[in-house]
Amino acid sequence: MKKTIVLILLSSLLFSCKQLKINNKVSGQDIVKQNREMFIETLSEANMTLLFDNKTKAIELLNKCADLEPDNADVYYLLSNIYLQQNLLTNAVYFAQKSVDLNSDNYWFIYNYAYILHQNFEIEQGYEQFNLLLNKITDKNIDTLWRYKIVDFYLAQENYDKALNLLNAQKNNVFTFSYLNRKYKIYTLNKDSANMQEILQNIIKYDKTKFQYFLQLLDLYFKNNDLTLAHKLIAEFEIIYPNSIDIKYLKIRLLLLQKNYEPANAQILELMNSEILSFEKKYELLKIVVNDENITNDNKENLYLALFSKHDDKNFLLTDLATFYEKQDRTQDAIKIWEHLIKKSSFNDKNLLHLSELYAKNEKYNDLITTSLLGIETYPNLPIFYLNLGIAYFKIADFKNALKYFKSGKNLIINNPDMEKQFNEYINLIH
Repeated sequence: MKKTIVLILLSSLLFSCKQLKINNKVSGQDIVKQNREMFIETLSEANMTLLFDNKTKAIELLNKCADLEPDNADVYYLLSNIYLQQNLLTNAVYFAQKSVDLNSDNYWFIYNYAYILHQNFEIEQGYEQFNLLLNKITDKNIDTLWRYKIVDFYLAQENYDKALNLLNAQKNNVFTFSYLNRKYKIYTLNKDSANMQEILQNIIKYDKTKFQYFLQLLDLYFKNNDLTLAHKLIAEFEIIYPNSIDIKYLKIRLLLLQKNYEPANAQILELMNSEILSFEKKYELLKIVVNDENITNDNKENLYLALFSKHDDKNFLLTDLATFYEKQDRTQDAIKIWEHLIKKSSFNDKNLLHLSELYAKNEKYNDLITTSLLGIETYPNLPIFYLNLGIAYFKIADFKNALKYFKSGKNLIINNPDMEKQFNEYINLIH
């Protein structure tokens, strides 16, 4: 009987202990569940505070998240970015590293850590992290995506050597446009014309619709005087774009560089009258022609006039033409243009002074008086117009007006002893 009771008691005790154990287990699961729910709720609240740019509160909430789930790498990633935005780089580096330590397979975490290291001027350590990221990637397409992201980062940082190293180490070594275009950017920024030329040639082989790269390559050929290559390239693209006005323009540029003037002259006039070709390109052709001593002045003048007839709003064309006439000692023609500009009210103080010099040089003193009076009316504080007006009156023996303007102009001089000396010399002559 005692034995039976003992057995019953033992059985009851064992059952009670087992039940207690189960209850404890359930209680532990509840705690984990509660912590998880609290974590999600706190993380959600942190994200909401970030939407309202309350970084201090967000940091406080994320630290609570870290207490609830100390091994959650996402929390440290978020903290690192907030500290980065606050320019608290020591904290940003610490939490970025912690996120990578906890999850070293997350590409974004590694990229973020490398980026923050660069912001903290730990360039080589950041470069190591970028390489660590790329070394983890086995898929060639994914490697390309991340590699270009990192290359673009270095391009923005103007660190062209590291950008180029990363491109040269690309596993997927296929000459895609993205690859070639990035290399071209690097060589352009480094002013490496030899490699620029090679890359442009490859881009055009890759895709002949990239017309802007054709233009850039041709420009390099022109600069390097590689006229045979330029001729070949133009011929190649003329087949693809037979009616292109840009191709016609480039052919004329080539003819001029080849000193093949007869066909060039006839085609240039046609282009100057074109409604399609941009003014900038027409003007560029004009400058090439004007600077070429082998082309006659008559042809140059005709181009000036043809271009201005189509673009009469470009007053600087007239100032260019006036200067062109002066170089040929065609002073009267130059004066007519300056007078035309002044009648159109398209002038500045330098234009007026230049015309005044031409009038003085040609002893046109009445015209000099008119221009100088306009100068004084428009620029009343510039003593040079008073000096010119005084000289004009002096030359026609109107000494009363000459003295009046000499004295008025002299009072306007500020720190110009040479001009003051000129005024005094004329005043003394009158006295």
